[in-house]
Amino acid sequence: MIDNMTDKTVSLKMVPRDLLFCRDAKPMEGSWVGCGGALPGPSTLHGAVQNAFYQRFPEEAKRNDNEKISSSLRTCGPFLQKGDDIYFPVPLDVAPGNRIMTVKKLSGASDLPVPLVYAVCAPDATKESAAPWIGGDNFVRYLKGLSFHTEKTEIFFAAESRPGIALNPSTHTTRKGAFYRAEYLRLQSDVALTGSATLRCNDELDEAFPASGVVIQLGGQQGGVYADVAPGGIVLPQAEIRGNRVKWVLLTPAAWNNGWLPDFVATGNNTFGKVPGELLLRASEANRPARLPGEKRMDYRRRIAQNRCDIKARLVAARVGKPIAYSGWEMDAGGSGRPRPTRLFVPAGSVYYFEAENEEQAKILAQSLQGRALSAFGGNAGCGIGVCGTFQINQ
Repeated sequence: MIDNMTDKTVSLKMVPRDLLFCRDAKPMEGSWVGCGGALPGPSTLHGAVQNAFYQRFPEEAKRNDNEKISSSLRTCGPFLQKGDDIYFPVPLDVAPGNRIMTVKKLSGASDLPVPLVYAVCAPDATKESAAPWIGGDNFVRYLKGLSFHTEKTEIFFAAESRPGIALNPSTHTTRKGAFYRAEYLRLQSDVALTGSATLRCNDELDEAFPASGVVIQLGGQQGGVYADVAPGGIVLPQAEIRGNRVKWVLLTPAAWNNGWLPDFVATGNNTFGKVPGELLLRASEANRPARLPGEKRMDYRRRIAQNRCDIKARLVAARVGKPIAYSGWEMDAGGSGRPRPTRLFVPAGSVYYFEAENEEQAKILAQSLQGRALSAFGGNAGCGIGVCGTFQINQ
């Protein structure tokens, strides 16, 4: 569209004008109650930002060069914001009473899946769970291994269930006997949603999201939010890495080809001579060679692999939640679209533990993981974003 484009980032503080409807893939008929009272997922925010961009530039929506710009759109969030603090899903290694679970070295055989060698153990056997939300400052304390506080859901939002009747799309009249119940999300009066958007452009992002604010559609049933816009992105929790151990906590869901195991961890079937658990991450993006003129993509990727400067670390433990199913509807530039395939995602809050060769390699690993979208699916929508801290092993 325009030459000399650069990456521009804005943060969006979004306040719903009323209820929000962000449903799951369950039908809303018969005995089913469509679950729409959950927080919008990363793909929902990504689709809302992309749709707002297309509304601002309708004449450009079908141009090939504009498609290149839309493919560069990257979003992060949405997360809860109360006051000036941003809240994230609590890590899954937090036990009731805000105690961090212990990483233990096992003696003898175990049924841990390859390549895990350490177990993550709760201090007590209980069916209770920790409060599900943690603020940014407390998250930093958690990453450092200090005492911290968590918050319950009631102070942020509530789900409301309402009846409805289905419509006939061809006649725009109600369908006889087609009653249903649906859930809606209502945020508390002092709570907002916050996220960020990055786009490779010149002035298009500023025009689509002016500093004076903008109303965008978020979720289904024409649910709108008023978005205050500010330059720059979201500040994610971060802690200094000391020692050779790094734990990586997912702030957003992630999906990989190997299920719960990240694609950058060798499974034993990978190339490059890696054993299960070793990492396939480059030490720095600066080590990536430039693509040669006329070089095919597969040849370029093969040359990157041959010149790989890997981080000397391995995955040793994990605390992963039950998979969550994501689907939805993918809008296109013409205003229609297609259904998204249903995929199973590792939930936010899941924790992965790594041991590096030394402290220097651990710091390099944390730099490679911190704040990057490392999901194999939905990376542009901010899936697979995590933050890093340290941990100890109970021998």
